[in-house]
Amino acid sequence: MSGTENILAAAGPSIALAGMLIVFTALALISLFIAALPRILRAVSRIWPEPEHTPSVPPPQENSSGEGSAGGIEPIVAAIGLALHHRAQRT
Repeated sequence: MSGTENILAAAGPSIALAGMLIVFTALALISLFIAALPRILRAVSRIWPEPEHTPSVPPPQENSSGEGSAGGIEPIVAAIGLALHHRAQRT
C-alpha cells in the first residue's frame, strides 16, 4: 500500500475534517467572547464597582527656592554613587 492508500484506509480525511471543525469552533468562540467582553465588563462593573483610589503619599511640597522636595536627595544620591565607585575601584 502507498502513503495515500494508508491515509484513506485509516479514515484520515474524516479525522482531519473533524480536527479542523474543532479548531474553527474554538476560534469562533474566542472571537465571540472578545467581542462581548466590553458588555460583560460593563455588567460586572455595576455589580463590583472599582474602588476610589486615594493617594497614600501626599504630593511633594514646593520649597522656597522653587524646587520640589526631591532637591534635597541629590547629595545623598551623589554620596551613594561615590561610595559605589570607590568600592568598584578596589575590586
